[in-house]
Amino acid sequence: MFAVMVASGVSPIQPTVDSLVSWGANMPPRTLSGEWWRLLTCTVIHIGFVHIALNMWVLYALGRFAERMFAAPTFTVIYVLSGVGGSLASIAWNQAVVSAGASGAIFGLAGGILGFASRHKAAVDAKMVFSGVAKSMVAFV
Repeated sequence: MFAVMVASGVSPIQPTVDSLVSWGANMPPRTLSGEWWRLLTCTVIHIGFVHIALNMWVLYALGRFAERMFAAPTFTVIYVLSGVGGSLASIAWNQAVVSAGASGAIFGLAGGILGFASRHKAAVDAKMVFSGVAKSMVAFV
């Protein structure tokens, strides 16, 4: 989606708020006024190259763990529900800010990995998982 946005003329370094909103960013007044789809679309909209690069770097690191633990449908459900949950949290936190990005989905995926590892210690190397997730999340934060 980022490549399509940039190809259409959106700045890859500093996209305007108007361009982000036109592509589906989470703008609380619009989201709360019936444009509920923004809760999902904002998770694939990013605010510049650095933003998407950091999100994809951490998603790649966590994805290696998640692919070993979850079937594709489970991974998808965790990712999508976490992304929507992050969008809702963004609205609850500050209704004056336009938000975008995969951070909520990525944090939710990290939580899913940690939850799975803590419940299935015999099936996974929990120490390795916790260490790997911790490194990715510290870098992400």
